[in-house]
Amino acid sequence: MKKKMNTQDAIVEAAFTLIAQHGLKGTSLSMIASEVGISKPAIYYYFPSKEELVDYLFHIVFDDHNFSEFFSINEYTK
Repeated sequence: MKKKMNTQDAIVEAAFTLIAQHGLKGTSLSMIASEVGISKPAIYYYFPSKEELVDYLFHIVFDDHNFSEFFSINEYTK
């Protein structure tokens, strides 16, 4: 039996799917909320803004990558 996905995970999964289909600019929080079956304001409980959600998605994708193996960190950071 499959465990029911929690709301934050459902938001993240819907965001990945919709961004893949419509692009970042073409995906709205309203679209994500509709896909999950919640209201748009409910998303703000988990993510204060679309930018925060995208930042969270970015970290999910890249947390396992160690870019310092490929790039000199000092060249690309202040």
